[in-house]
Amino acid sequence: MHILPHGVPNDIYHSPERYGCLDFKVKFLESYTHFPILIYIPQIQVEQAAIDHVRQEFAPSDNLVFQLVPPEFGEYAGILFESMGSPDINSENIWEIYRELVYRFEHLDDTVDFIEQLQVYFNLLDD
Repeated sequence: MHILPHGVPNDIYHSPERYGCLDFKVKFLESYTHFPILIYIPQIQVEQAAIDHVRQEFAPSDNLVFQLVPPEFGEYAGILFESMGSPDINSENIWEIYRELVYRFEHLDDTVDFIEQLQVYFNLLDD
């Protein structure tokens, strides 16, 4: 039996046994939203409390290894993501959300310019 897959990635993901692969996917008993990008298919049943305990013990979220982007960038990304309505992320929409975030980052200067122009206008009204 192969551990490493050989075949079309989506086919392997959905039917690893057809490709002679072992399936290591885990299904959470409760929905877990801290990592919404991942989708799990039922294989091994794991209590949410057990996952929370292991994550806190061996991978606390405040560990610097999980600081994947500079804090300032993360703050802006969070604000822009919230401005999109904080959509649920899954394998079906991840690239659409990514493209929208990139678009919003690319046009951030335009937004700042617009806000500055509004401030000038409001200051003129106050005078």
